[in-house]
Amino acid sequence: MGVRAVIVVRDDTGHTRRFWAAWASKQFQIPHLARFIHTTDEGAVPLSVAGYLAYTATHPGTLPAQDITDERWYADPDDVGDLDHRYELALRATERTFRYLVHDRDHGGDRPGWRRGEELATRAQLHEAAARMCRELAANTQRYAERNNGAVPPGWPTAQDWREQEDIFTEWSARTDPHLLHRPGPSIEPVPQWFAVRAARAQSRRISAALRETHPGANVRTRVGAGGVISLTVPVHLATDGEAARITELVGGLLGHAFTVTVRPHRRPRHGVHGGQTVQPAVNATLTLRPRPNAAGPQARDATTTDRTSG
Repeated sequence: MGVRAVIVVRDDTGHTRRFWAAWASKQFQIPHLARFIHTTDEGAVPLSVAGYLAYTATHPGTLPAQDITDERWYADPDDVGDLDHRYELALRATERTFRYLVHDRDHGGDRPGWRRGEELATRAQLHEAAARMCRELAANTQRYAERNNGAVPPGWPTAQDWREQEDIFTEWSARTDPHLLHRPGPSIEPVPQWFAVRAARAQSRRISAALRETHPGANVRTRVGAGGVISLTVPVHLATDGEAARITELVGGLLGHAFTVTVRPHRRPRHGVHGGQTVQPAVNATLTLRPRPNAAGPQARDATTTDRTSG
């Protein structure tokens, strides 16, 4: 049976993707990540989501590569499901830094949860952890061989192979510029609870109630997506730049997070017929609110940008 895991990869452009793998134990993933970071240092790929994709395309069977960003699978960061690990990787190309979090499945308590297994924020920490994983794999392989008359399955690395890999990671630490070796990566803030799938309906009701108070009589429909994206269907008079900015500020204050907003006016039907009379239906618009990355909270009106697209 495999070791199932998901990794969320984000970079400093705001690009975020989610990947799944059926065989992704941390004993193998940490050395794989060290090789990826070393590859970016050599200039073969950028330290970004695009670089991650390029690396996994040319190094299959290493880091998780099945893109499930647009799927609902494991979108809720609190949902353990059948996963053994959940990884987070934040990349910052401009500073050449990274931060890697390893969450291990916690079997204690009434229901499975996550506990922090590793947090690697510098190359020194990553190289040391990768060398430690190789020592563990060398010891495991040695014990297996001793139980089986010195033999290991065909294709398996030997204990000596793992010790040689350990030496490589130690050598990389010795050769890396000390300023880069110990340069810490970006922080990874906990995902707010309202991002979770199971909280979406409650937050939708909460937002709708607040909007009904500030805009009595307005017909507003609210939907909160698993990624924290909020869609509001509102009458067109609430979709002006000023009103959209005020609604975005209100929602940001309610949820404790800053948003950007995109406005998409709905197309007006040419005509409708009801009871033999031509009726002119009200025109609505959709406001799409997206969380600002790394925002600590709402930043008042000048932190809200409004884009308008035709629908």
